[in-house]
Amino acid sequence: MFTFLRDSIQKHFLKADIQASAFDSFYQQLLESSYPQHSKEVQGHSLPCYNLLSPNESKQLANYLQGLDGPLLDYGCGLSFISPFLEKTVTLHGLDFSQFAIKYNRENFPNHNFKAYHLNLLPQLKPYKSILITDSLYHFDHPLKPISKIISSGSESLYWCHNFKDKNLSLIEDIKLNKESYFPSHTTELTDFTQDFSTLVTQWLDILNSQHVQEERKIYPLIWDTLEKEMKAHKAALSQKRIKRYHLKFNRI
Repeated sequence: MFTFLRDSIQKHFLKADIQASAFDSFYQQLLESSYPQHSKEVQGHSLPCYNLLSPNESKQLANYLQGLDGPLLDYGCGLSFISPFLEKTVTLHGLDFSQFAIKYNRENFPNHNFKAYHLNLLPQLKPYKSILITDSLYHFDHPLKPISKIISSGSESLYWCHNFKDKNLSLIEDIKLNKESYFPSHTTELTDFTQDFSTLVTQWLDILNSQHVQEERKIYPLIWDTLEKEMKAHKAALSQKRIKRYHLKFNRI
């Protein structure tokens, strides 16, 4: 998700249904703009609203997804970019608070299940063999707490992509040093994608300065203005070493 758009919404204390409406407009303009085309150029995929995934991140995530079977929960599924990666033995259950995203997913991926859901609430987790959380725990001030709760639900594996920034930056070291305290029943794999993330930010800033995008942002200001503010904020945080990009995979022992 675009964190600047999210933070702008939360800053004004909008209700969940208004938040969902804002993302509905965002998703719709995203698909109409040239964003998916540029995403494919720099990231190797046209995954709407998943601009943070570098090619190496997508490859690692795809490898995880292709090894799954049984029921999978995608918490904060957005426009369900993961559906094409899944084997037929996987039953996907996608949750998102955008009605536009849910309608889009049901039309484009009819073999899977999608439901509108308030993402500040953890769903019933016992039916899911595997869980994916891609840049969706910003609804929680302390993301390690819901992760710990999810891990204890009995699922065999969990894959978590997250930008650790500012007050949450120390969580990575906490996980490294206190893994057995946090996750005694799971192995933990951490992959640092901060350098890939930094390269991606630079590439997006170059695209934003292109003449084509400068002209198109008059038509789709929500998309390009949001992305520009997001990438400039990331660049500043990277230069001050206030942000790290990690993927974490948990497997039950």
